[in-house]
Amino acid sequence: MKRIVYKISILLLLTSYLFSGEPGYDEPAEGWYPAENTPVYTGGYLSLHEEITEKGSRFSIYEAALMLYGEFDRSGFMSEFELYNFYVSSSEDDNKEKFNKRLYIERLYYYLYLDERSKVRVGKFYSPIGFWNRMSIDVLRDTTSDPYFINTIFPNSTTGILYKIEIKNSFSTSISIQHNNDINTDMNSFHTDRHYYISLNMEKDTIEWRTAAGWYRIKAGKSRWYMALSFQKLLENMTILGESAIAVDSSFAKGFSYDIYIQDTWHIRERHDIIFRIEKYKESSISQNRDLTALAGYTYRPRPNIALKAEYNMYERKSGKALFSFSLMF
Repeated sequence: MKRIVYKISILLLLTSYLFSGEPGYDEPAEGWYPAENTPVYTGGYLSLHEEITEKGSRFSIYEAALMLYGEFDRSGFMSEFELYNFYVSSSEDDNKEKFNKRLYIERLYYYLYLDERSKVRVGKFYSPIGFWNRMSIDVLRDTTSDPYFINTIFPNSTTGILYKIEIKNSFSTSISIQHNNDINTDMNSFHTDRHYYISLNMEKDTIEWRTAAGWYRIKAGKSRWYMALSFQKLLENMTILGESAIAVDSSFAKGFSYDIYIQDTWHIRERHDIIFRIEKYKESSISQNRDLTALAGYTYRPRPNIALKAEYNMYERKSGKALFSFSLMF
Protein backbone atom coordinates (compact mmCIF):
# COMPACT_ATOMS: atom_id res chain seq x y z
CA MET A 1 0.00 0.00 0.00
CA LYS A 2 2.78 2.43 0.88
CA ARG A 3 4.35 1.74 -2.49
CA ILE A 4 1.21 2.98 -4.27
CA VAL A 5 1.02 6.05 -2.01
CA TYR A 6 4.65 6.90 -2.77
CA LYS A 7 4.09 6.63 -6.51
CA ILE A 8 0.95 8.80 -6.44
CA SER A 9 2.73 11.42 -4.35
CA ILE A 10 5.65 11.41 -6.75
CA LEU A 11 3.33 11.79 -9.75
CA LEU A 12 1.68 14.81 -8.13
CA LEU A 13 5.10 16.29 -7.33
CA LEU A 14 6.29 15.77 -10.89
CA THR A 15 3.12 17.29 -12.40
CA SER A 16 3.23 20.37 -10.19
CA TYR A 17 6.94 20.89 -10.84
CA LEU A 18 6.69 20.52 -14.59
CA PHE A 19 3.85 22.99 -14.97
CA SER A 20 4.93 25.58 -12.41
CA GLY A 21 6.79 28.81 -13.15
CA GLU A 22 7.34 30.52 -16.47
CA PRO A 23 6.84 28.55 -19.70
CA GLY A 24 9.83 27.65 -21.81
CA TYR A 25 13.13 25.93 -21.34
CA ASP A 26 14.44 27.56 -18.17
CA GLU A 27 17.98 27.34 -16.87
CA PRO A 28 18.73 24.98 -13.95
CA ALA A 29 18.19 26.23 -10.44
CA GLU A 30 21.30 27.56 -8.76
CA GLY A 31 20.17 26.91 -5.20
CA TRP A 32 18.56 29.07 -2.55
CA TYR A 33 20.12 31.82 -0.44
CA PRO A 34 19.69 31.07 3.29
CA ALA A 35 20.44 34.77 3.95
CA GLU A 36 20.58 37.87 1.76
CA ASN A 37 23.97 39.18 0.70
CA THR A 38 25.63 35.92 1.76
CA PRO A 39 27.34 33.79 -0.94
CA VAL A 40 26.07 30.55 0.61
CA TYR A 41 23.48 28.37 -1.08
CA THR A 42 21.35 25.35 -0.28
CA GLY A 43 20.15 22.85 -2.85
CA GLY A 44 19.59 19.18 -3.32
CA TYR A 45 18.36 16.42 -5.56
CA LEU A 46 15.96 13.49 -5.67
CA SER A 47 16.09 10.28 -7.69
CA LEU A 48 13.44 7.54 -8.02
CA HIS A 49 14.10 4.21 -9.70
CA GLU A 50 11.96 1.36 -11.00
CA GLU A 51 13.82 -1.81 -12.03
CA ILE A 52 12.09 -4.65 -13.87
CA THR A 53 13.60 -8.11 -14.49
CA GLU A 54 12.18 -11.48 -15.40
CA LYS A 55 11.95 -12.22 -11.65
CA GLY A 56 9.93 -9.14 -10.73
CA SER A 57 10.18 -5.41 -10.07
CA ARG A 58 11.88 -3.16 -7.55
CA PHE A 59 10.89 0.41 -6.72
CA SER A 60 13.15 2.69 -4.71
CA ILE A 61 13.62 6.24 -3.52
CA TYR A 62 17.20 5.82 -4.61
CA GLU A 63 18.74 9.16 -3.66
CA ALA A 64 17.55 12.14 -1.63
CA ALA A 65 20.22 14.68 -0.81
CA LEU A 66 20.71 18.12 0.65
CA MET A 67 23.67 20.33 -0.32
CA LEU A 68 25.07 23.39 1.40
CA TYR A 69 27.79 25.18 -0.51
CA GLY A 70 29.35 28.58 -0.95
CA GLU A 71 32.12 30.55 -2.61
CA PHE A 72 33.85 33.57 -1.16
CA ASP A 73 36.63 35.81 -2.46
CA ARG A 74 39.37 33.15 -2.80
CA SER A 75 37.85 30.10 -1.14
CA GLY A 76 34.72 28.03 -0.84
CA PHE A 77 33.20 24.83 0.48
CA MET A 78 30.89 22.00 -0.55
CA SER A 79 28.87 19.72 1.71
CA GLU A 80 26.49 17.05 0.46
CA PHE A 81 24.46 14.77 2.73
CA GLU A 82 22.50 11.90 1.20
CA LEU A 83 19.86 9.34 2.06
CA TYR A 84 20.73 6.32 -0.09
CA ASN A 85 18.07 3.69 -0.91
CA PHE A 86 15.86 5.41 1.64
CA TYR A 87 12.82 3.33 0.62
CA VAL A 88 12.82 0.03 -1.28
CA SER A 89 9.91 -2.22 -2.22
CA SER A 90 10.51 -5.43 -4.20
CA SER A 91 7.97 -7.82 -5.68
CA GLU A 92 10.63 -10.55 -5.46
CA ASP A 93 10.41 -10.21 -1.67
CA ASP A 94 6.58 -10.24 -1.42
CA ASN A 95 6.54 -6.44 -1.77
CA LYS A 96 8.33 -6.15 1.55
CA GLU A 97 9.20 -2.53 2.29
CA LYS A 98 12.58 -1.52 3.65
CA PHE A 99 13.85 1.81 4.92
CA ASN A 100 17.44 2.96 5.24
CA LYS A 101 17.42 6.08 7.42
CA ARG A 102 21.18 6.43 7.68
CA LEU A 103 22.51 9.78 6.50
CA TYR A 104 25.70 9.53 4.42
CA ILE A 105 28.34 12.16 3.69
CA GLU A 106 28.71 12.16 -0.08
CA ARG A 107 31.05 15.19 -0.25
CA LEU A 108 32.55 17.46 2.37
CA TYR A 109 35.48 19.68 1.42
CA TYR A 110 37.01 23.13 1.55
CA TYR A 111 38.97 24.72 -1.31
CA LEU A 112 41.32 27.68 -1.60
CA TYR A 113 42.51 29.47 -4.75
CA LEU A 114 46.26 30.00 -4.40
CA ASP A 115 46.35 32.20 -7.52
CA GLU A 116 44.50 32.52 -10.81
CA ARG A 117 45.66 29.11 -12.05
CA SER A 118 45.94 26.86 -8.99
CA LYS A 119 43.88 25.75 -6.01
CA VAL A 120 43.94 23.29 -3.12
CA ARG A 121 41.04 21.11 -1.97
CA VAL A 122 40.87 19.36 1.42
CA GLY A 123 38.23 16.87 2.59
CA LYS A 124 36.10 14.25 0.83
CA PHE A 125 35.63 14.78 -2.91
CA TYR A 126 35.08 12.85 -6.13
CA SER A 127 38.34 11.48 -7.49
CA PRO A 128 39.07 13.65 -10.57
CA ILE A 129 39.34 10.64 -12.89
CA GLY A 130 37.52 10.45 -16.18
CA PHE A 131 34.13 11.97 -16.97
CA TRP A 132 31.42 9.75 -15.52
CA ASN A 133 32.97 9.59 -12.06
CA ARG A 134 32.44 13.33 -11.61
CA MET A 135 28.74 13.13 -12.59
CA SER A 136 27.44 11.25 -9.56
CA ILE A 137 24.13 13.17 -9.37
CA ASP A 138 21.53 11.18 -11.30
CA VAL A 139 19.93 14.09 -13.14
CA LEU A 140 23.29 15.10 -14.66
CA ARG A 141 23.95 11.69 -16.22
CA ASP A 142 22.62 10.41 -19.54
CA THR A 143 21.45 7.05 -18.17
CA THR A 144 20.07 5.71 -14.92
CA SER A 145 22.64 2.92 -14.64
CA ASP A 146 26.36 3.57 -14.30
CA PRO A 147 29.09 1.95 -16.37
CA TYR A 148 31.04 -0.58 -14.32
CA PHE A 149 34.04 1.61 -15.08
CA ILE A 150 33.57 3.66 -11.90
CA ASN A 151 33.13 0.66 -9.59
CA THR A 152 35.71 -1.90 -10.69
CA ILE A 153 39.05 -0.13 -11.12
CA PHE A 154 39.64 2.87 -8.83
CA PRO A 155 38.04 4.52 -5.75
CA ASN A 156 35.39 6.95 -6.95
CA SER A 157 35.92 9.17 -3.88
CA THR A 158 39.01 10.45 -2.09
CA THR A 159 39.31 11.72 1.47
CA GLY A 160 42.50 13.73 1.47
CA ILE A 161 44.10 16.72 -0.21
CA LEU A 162 44.20 17.71 -3.89
CA TYR A 163 46.31 20.27 -5.71
CA LYS A 164 45.22 21.42 -9.19
CA ILE A 165 47.05 23.76 -11.55
CA GLU A 166 46.15 25.01 -15.04
CA ILE A 167 49.35 25.05 -17.07
CA LYS A 168 47.63 26.42 -20.17
CA ASN A 169 44.06 27.29 -21.03
CA SER A 170 43.56 23.80 -22.47
CA PHE A 171 45.78 21.78 -20.12
CA SER A 172 45.59 21.13 -16.38
CA THR A 173 46.93 18.59 -13.91
CA SER A 174 45.88 17.42 -10.44
CA ILE A 175 47.80 15.58 -7.74
CA SER A 176 45.99 14.00 -4.79
CA ILE A 177 47.10 12.30 -1.58
CA GLN A 178 45.03 10.25 0.84
CA HIS A 179 46.93 8.91 3.87
CA ASN A 180 43.98 8.28 6.18
CA ASN A 181 40.67 6.42 6.36
CA ASP A 182 37.70 7.37 4.21
CA ILE A 183 34.79 9.43 5.45
CA ASN A 184 31.73 7.14 5.15
CA THR A 185 33.42 4.24 3.38
CA ASP A 186 30.03 2.79 2.33
CA MET A 187 29.75 5.61 -0.21
CA ASN A 188 33.04 4.72 -1.93
CA SER A 189 33.62 1.94 -4.46
CA PHE A 190 36.55 0.67 -2.35
CA HIS A 191 37.17 1.03 1.39
CA THR A 192 40.56 2.70 1.17
CA ASP A 193 42.99 4.08 3.71
CA ARG A 194 45.66 5.05 1.13
CA HIS A 195 45.23 6.60 -2.32
CA TYR A 196 47.80 8.53 -4.37
CA TYR A 197 47.25 9.59 -7.97
CA ILE A 198 47.88 12.16 -10.68
CA SER A 199 45.44 13.16 -13.42
CA LEU A 200 45.80 15.24 -16.59
CA ASN A 201 43.15 17.06 -18.63
CA MET A 202 43.70 18.16 -22.23
CA GLU A 203 41.11 19.97 -24.32
CA LYS A 204 41.24 21.08 -27.94
CA ASP A 205 38.35 22.33 -30.03
CA THR A 206 35.49 19.82 -29.59
CA ILE A 207 37.44 16.96 -28.01
CA GLU A 208 38.67 16.54 -24.45
CA TRP A 209 41.05 13.90 -23.09
CA ARG A 210 41.50 12.87 -19.48
CA THR A 211 44.08 10.44 -18.15
CA ALA A 212 45.07 9.32 -14.65
CA ALA A 213 47.37 6.90 -12.86
CA GLY A 214 47.56 5.94 -9.20
CA TRP A 215 47.87 3.43 -6.38
CA TYR A 216 45.51 2.64 -3.52
CA ARG A 217 45.23 0.27 -0.57
CA ILE A 218 41.98 -1.06 0.83
CA LYS A 219 41.50 -1.67 4.55
CA ALA A 220 41.81 -5.42 4.10
CA GLY A 221 45.46 -4.80 3.19
CA LYS A 222 45.33 -5.44 -0.56
CA SER A 223 46.61 -2.75 -2.91
CA ARG A 224 46.51 -2.01 -6.64
CA TRP A 225 48.06 0.11 -9.35
CA TYR A 226 45.79 1.53 -12.06
CA MET A 227 45.74 3.70 -15.19
CA ALA A 228 42.75 5.30 -16.93
CA LEU A 229 42.18 7.08 -20.24
CA SER A 230 38.96 8.88 -21.27
CA PHE A 231 37.77 11.09 -24.10
CA GLN A 232 34.68 13.06 -25.02
CA LYS A 233 33.85 14.33 -28.50
CA LEU A 234 31.15 16.94 -29.06
CA LEU A 235 29.41 16.95 -32.43
CA GLU A 236 26.50 19.02 -33.68
CA ASN A 237 23.81 16.50 -32.71
CA MET A 238 25.82 13.89 -30.87
CA THR A 239 28.16 13.36 -27.91
CA ILE A 240 30.58 10.44 -27.97
CA LEU A 241 32.09 9.35 -24.66
CA GLY A 242 34.70 6.62 -24.19
CA GLU A 243 36.55 5.52 -21.08
CA SER A 244 39.02 2.73 -20.36
CA ALA A 245 41.13 1.60 -17.43
CA ILE A 246 43.42 -1.19 -16.31
CA ALA A 247 44.47 -2.26 -12.81
CA VAL A 248 46.87 -4.82 -11.39
CA ASP A 249 47.32 -6.19 -7.90
CA SER A 250 50.51 -4.90 -6.28
CA SER A 251 51.77 -8.46 -5.87
CA PHE A 252 51.23 -9.05 -9.63
CA ALA A 253 50.00 -12.52 -8.66
CA LYS A 254 46.36 -12.41 -9.80
CA GLY A 255 46.56 -11.00 -13.29
CA PHE A 256 45.00 -7.71 -14.28
CA SER A 257 41.56 -6.14 -14.41
CA TYR A 258 40.26 -3.91 -17.17
CA ASP A 259 37.21 -1.98 -18.24
CA ILE A 260 36.37 -0.22 -21.49
CA TYR A 261 33.14 1.34 -22.70
CA ILE A 262 31.95 3.67 -25.40
CA GLN A 263 28.71 5.61 -25.34
CA ASP A 264 26.88 7.54 -28.04
CA THR A 265 24.30 10.12 -26.97
CA TRP A 266 22.25 11.22 -29.95
CA HIS A 267 20.42 14.53 -29.45
CA ILE A 268 17.48 13.78 -31.72
CA ARG A 269 15.56 16.90 -30.65
CA GLU A 270 15.85 19.59 -28.03
CA ARG A 271 15.26 17.90 -24.64
CA HIS A 272 15.22 14.39 -26.22
CA ASP A 273 18.21 12.01 -26.29
CA ILE A 274 18.75 8.42 -27.39
CA ILE A 275 21.71 6.65 -25.79
CA PHE A 276 23.64 3.52 -26.77
CA ARG A 277 26.47 2.08 -24.68
CA ILE A 278 28.57 -1.06 -24.90
CA GLU A 279 31.04 -2.13 -22.22
CA LYS A 280 33.45 -4.97 -21.57
CA TYR A 281 35.05 -5.51 -18.18
CA LYS A 282 37.00 -8.06 -16.20
CA GLU A 283 37.60 -7.86 -12.46
CA SER A 284 40.13 -10.45 -11.32
CA SER A 285 41.94 -8.98 -8.32
CA ILE A 286 39.67 -8.16 -5.41
CA SER A 287 36.70 -10.16 -6.76
CA GLN A 288 36.10 -12.48 -9.69
CA ASN A 289 33.69 -10.98 -12.20
CA ARG A 290 33.48 -10.34 -15.95
CA ASP A 291 30.83 -9.49 -18.51
CA LEU A 292 29.98 -7.88 -21.83
CA THR A 293 27.05 -5.46 -21.53
CA ALA A 294 25.01 -3.29 -23.86
CA LEU A 295 22.48 -0.55 -23.17
CA ALA A 296 19.82 1.26 -25.16
CA GLY A 297 18.05 4.20 -23.53
CA TYR A 298 15.95 7.30 -23.94
CA THR A 299 16.11 10.48 -21.82
CA TYR A 300 13.65 13.34 -21.80
CA ARG A 301 14.51 16.60 -20.04
CA PRO A 302 11.46 18.87 -19.75
CA ARG A 303 13.80 21.25 -17.94
CA PRO A 304 17.59 21.11 -17.62
CA ASN A 305 17.33 20.13 -13.96
CA ILE A 306 14.71 17.39 -14.48
CA ALA A 307 15.18 14.05 -16.25
CA LEU A 308 12.89 11.15 -17.08
CA LYS A 309 14.79 8.11 -18.32
CA ALA A 310 14.03 4.67 -19.71
CA GLU A 311 16.61 2.07 -20.67
CA TYR A 312 17.19 -1.62 -21.22
CA ASN A 313 20.40 -3.35 -20.11
CA MET A 314 21.59 -6.55 -21.81
CA TYR A 315 24.25 -8.87 -20.39
CA GLU A 316 26.36 -11.68 -21.78
CA ARG A 317 26.07 -13.90 -18.70
CA LYS A 318 22.63 -13.12 -17.26
CA SER A 319 19.17 -11.95 -18.24
CA GLY A 320 18.51 -8.30 -19.03
CA LYS A 321 16.64 -5.67 -17.06
CA ALA A 322 14.65 -2.51 -17.72
CA LEU A 323 15.20 0.66 -15.72
CA PHE A 324 13.00 3.73 -15.39
CA SER A 325 13.77 6.82 -13.34
CA PHE A 326 12.70 10.31 -12.46
CA SER A 327 15.28 12.73 -11.07
CA LEU A 328 15.43 16.42 -10.30
CA MET A 329 17.89 18.91 -8.86
CA PHE A 330 16.94 22.07 -7.05
